[in-house]
Amino acid sequence: MGKILYIQYANPAAYPPVEHGSHILSELGWFVRFLGVHSEGPGSLEFPKHPNMEVEVMPYNKPGFMQKLAYARFLLKAVTCALWWRPDWIYVSDPMATPAGQLLKYLRFRVIYHEHDSPSLEACPGGFMRRIYRSRRSLACISDLNILPQRQRVDQFVKEINPTHPPLCVWNCPPRADAMNAINRQRQPDEALGVYFHGSINLERVPLTLIEGAALSGVPVCLRIVGYETIGSQGSLAQLIDAAVKAGPNVTLELPGPVSRHLLRNQMDGMHAGWINCRNLNDDWNLKHLVGASVKAFDYLAAGLPLIISDNEDWRSFYETPGYARSCDVNDANSIAATLRWLYDNPVAAAVMGIAGRQRILNSWNYEIEFEPVIKRIFGSVSDRVLL
Repeated sequence: MGKILYIQYANPAAYPPVEHGSHILSELGWFVRFLGVHSEGPGSLEFPKHPNMEVEVMPYNKPGFMQKLAYARFLLKAVTCALWWRPDWIYVSDPMATPAGQLLKYLRFRVIYHEHDSPSLEACPGGFMRRIYRSRRSLACISDLNILPQRQRVDQFVKEINPTHPPLCVWNCPPRADAMNAINRQRQPDEALGVYFHGSINLERVPLTLIEGAALSGVPVCLRIVGYETIGSQGSLAQLIDAAVKAGPNVTLELPGPVSRHLLRNQMDGMHAGWINCRNLNDDWNLKHLVGASVKAFDYLAAGLPLIISDNEDWRSFYETPGYARSCDVNDANSIAATLRWLYDNPVAAAVMGIAGRQRILNSWNYEIEFEPVIKRIFGSVSDRVLL
């Protein structure tokens, strides 16, 4: 069949949509190569093995001269790998890899740009990051296909860049297989309420009000937080641990550490609800427009977990109105406590919510359906390989 080269200046195993799309292609007979870079937080994350897939993740370097040298080496390796391997498509999936994607597009490769989080010029304080921002803009203008995970982000992307081809909106859903095995999530009378979270850990995604709310709920609550701190969120775990110690005996905090995505399902055993309720302290565009882009929300539903979501109209209409979630005010510990008490007091209703969400993943909210337009675009070019 065909060949596709994924390049990103990050650990690709930290990006579930990249994992899902590449495995769909691998299962269809395509040969897939990854070139990435370990980062300080998710360095231990790994892709599941596949005979049609090769993954190379370059070492992490701390900020400084050696990191700049390693970045230049990464760009050179990406270009030379493409020239040697001659893939049908280049799949660029973060702004830091866009300089390589831009050059490869000029060398007549077909290029896909998949933007997981939308950067802003205001968030690029230095001259180097401003050059990356311009490279991202240039590649997006000329790429054969742009992909974004959320409708408002697509609209802003079109307004800002005016790309040659209309971008696709591909939600960050899990593969259908993640929802195939039914699991009973009903809380038993002798169990604490298990509240689950996975991903990068900071005090916006896992706020201290969650622990305060668990303490105020008056019921036993076990908070399982699976993930890692990033460079910008160091110290968050220490604050969460300190808050849990002060919360009292009805609150238990479990911190298993970072876990590769294909092993996360085991971490959800014994859990009864998934936490996806963020504080947007810095008015982050991506947090403001997260419905459809949130990997966590879909992952939890695939595992049969009802959601604890933000109390705003977008989230309520998407998840709560269909019956998959309960909402609360993330800034109000009493509001969180009331939601936790409801989930504890209504174990059957909570389990039914999880079952309904899991069925929605099987029926429509899965990556096979979301990625189908990308597959059609890629397969339409198999007979037209780039010859250098």
